[in-house]
Amino acid sequence: IRQSTSPLVNFLLQGGYNGLSDAYNKTNNYKYVVSIENRYFDNLFGIFAQADVERRNLTSNEFGAVYTHNGLSDTQYLISAFGVADIPRDRLRYNGAVVMDYKIPDGKIKFSNFLSSGNTDVIQRTEVYNINNGSTSNQHLYNLNYSNIKLNQISNLLEYDQILPIFHVNAKFSHTYSETIDPNDWTTGFVQASAGLQSFINVPNLNPIDIPKQANNDLSQTFLNTITTSNSFARRRALTGSLDLDANWNISDLVNANIKFGGKFKHETSSYAYQIFDGGGLSIGSARNEDDLLSQYLNFPSNLGTNIPIGLFADPSFSYGKFLNGDYTMRSPLNFSLLNAAANFLRNNAIKNGGTITFGKDNYLSDAGIYNGYENQGAAYLMTVVNVGPDITIIPGFRYQNFSASYTSPHTKQPAISSQDDGRFDSTVSQNHGYWLPDLSLRYKPTSWCDVRLSYSSTLAYPDYQAIIPVVNVALNGQINYNNNDLIPSRSYNYDAYISFYENTLGLLTIGGFYKQIDNLVYPWSFIVSNKEAVNYYPSRFITSPLTGNFQINTFVNDPYKVDDYGIELDWQTHFWYLPGPLSSLVLNVNYTHIFSKAEYPYQIGVTVNRVQTFKDTSFTDKLLYQPDDIINISLGFDYSGFSARISMLNQSKIFTGPNFWPQLRPSTATRTSWDLSLKQELPWFNIQLYGDVNNLTGANDVSVLPTGNVPQSQQDYGLTADLGFRIHI
Repeated sequence: IRQSTSPLVNFLLQGGYNGLSDAYNKTNNYKYVVSIENRYFDNLFGIFAQADVERRNLTSNEFGAVYTHNGLSDTQYLISAFGVADIPRDRLRYNGAVVMDYKIPDGKIKFSNFLSSGNTDVIQRTEVYNINNGSTSNQHLYNLNYSNIKLNQISNLLEYDQILPIFHVNAKFSHTYSETIDPNDWTTGFVQASAGLQSFINVPNLNPIDIPKQANNDLSQTFLNTITTSNSFARRRALTGSLDLDANWNISDLVNANIKFGGKFKHETSSYAYQIFDGGGLSIGSARNEDDLLSQYLNFPSNLGTNIPIGLFADPSFSYGKFLNGDYTMRSPLNFSLLNAAANFLRNNAIKNGGTITFGKDNYLSDAGIYNGYENQGAAYLMTVVNVGPDITIIPGFRYQNFSASYTSPHTKQPAISSQDDGRFDSTVSQNHGYWLPDLSLRYKPTSWCDVRLSYSSTLAYPDYQAIIPVVNVALNGQINYNNNDLIPSRSYNYDAYISFYENTLGLLTIGGFYKQIDNLVYPWSFIVSNKEAVNYYPSRFITSPLTGNFQINTFVNDPYKVDDYGIELDWQTHFWYLPGPLSSLVLNVNYTHIFSKAEYPYQIGVTVNRVQTFKDTSFTDKLLYQPDDIINISLGFDYSGFSARISMLNQSKIFTGPNFWPQLRPSTATRTSWDLSLKQELPWFNIQLYGDVNNLTGANDVSVLPTGNVPQSQQDYGLTADLGFRIHI
């Protein structure tokens, strides 16, 4: 906070543009910020306050497909299903901040408070084509989903910082709380049972782009299938305290050191509750002639029979525009207002048919993922920065890190009808483990224009809490979702070596390499167990007779194989001050990274011997998940007087995104190049700054493809977006 006799007031006013939805107006894209700051009582006390409101149109067009193998070769695949979705998102957020500090001798006390409240409306229209998808093959589905997501957050931080006679002390205590509320979500589905897709069943290596053109798309045979409503509430609260102390120690005229030690403790609680209401296994259409409240409410014609056609919910005024660059066509957009009214009516009026609830709470899906629990994270460290003359710096240290958690979540078994009892019983599991994590860095400066840096560190990546909560769900189809509370953190051993050159004409040039060895990578895994082998995953109180048949277990495991990840990096930052004329205002940043990686993944395959199928554990080798081969960042700027401009390019090569034993089913992102532009101009009146940003200038899509023929596995189009605004300092 600045020192001044009069308050400093800042304003920011910004408008935006979304090219995908042509949403430029003050209603859909804007941001307004006002702040005030000053110091009082002989500059001992300072206060800063800020408030802002922001609204964003975050529309996207998306495609997603599911593929399987045909068991004949490692180059052929089959399309199980694919879907396309138009997803307008309207996000409105209010934020506030108050920061106060008070100067004390050789230090300060600071109290920071942040508050945020927001609402995101999402209306998602989706079309799905089921090709090779079991009993639902040869179907065309039309869905409209609505969610109203409310996110509230608060954060408080109290900090004490002071230089004492022996130590410099920094102590912090913080509180954070967040809640996510979905009070009024719903989804509706219409289905065409025979969509003219028979000719694509069991046909290998199809491109999904060709399928919608040949489907019969008969809307007169497309009927209401499901309406579901849901609500959820998630919350997290964390209390964190930390203490850091450091002191300087002059060992000799040549050697001096700064010793630093301290610790941190964090206690975090979380919970999640969810309810979903549906048709209890019966389609809404099947109950229509049984004094159906929905048909009465919507006043449908009396000659419809037992099915409710999609035409009654069509919205001819809605247009999808040029969807995904015109590669796909979405048909018959559904009327949001009419379906919203129907969903709200069903939410408040359970439909009964002969004493059986045909629209009520789905106990199994409501219980399947709820939880509550806590996590404790503690750490203590000791490190020192040792300077040997002006050229050598050594930084040794170590940290002890401990993690403990306890979560409660239900075990459930899916009933034949969703409104029936799912046999729920709650289970609580706990974890506790600690690790020593050493660290060593060395910096050597052989000349005034060069330095060399070497380092070793060990780091942890904890499993997501949603992988360790004790969820066990037994589904009717034999699948068991079984979370693994025995997961331990992934541990990475990191080695880095970099050399930097710096000089007025050259700028700053850094070249280096890194190597990581990762143990116990957390990995999602599905495998089959047969008959009594399932007893380790099947809750004992649900077993009423000997288990028979095959059960698919969906869980998480620690990869038993080590992962190698290494690469090289180049970074150059320079200012062309020595060039003639306007060229002297150019600045350039270039960063290039090339990554090599190798990981071995466990897998299971089915083997049939003498007509008896068994399952064999094996493995396959590929790249590390979510690692690109190449990343190139280039930024070219121009700074002159009060004007500044930056054009930047990000090029990212393919990223391996889906491990699979069958090579033809291993997707990766397609190479993506995106361009952004940023402009800023200082104006001579009232300290006004005019600025503008354009993101994704070329409208690049995020695309994931299969290795065979670059067939799309997913695609997201967010379009070009732009912001234009100005800041005022008074």
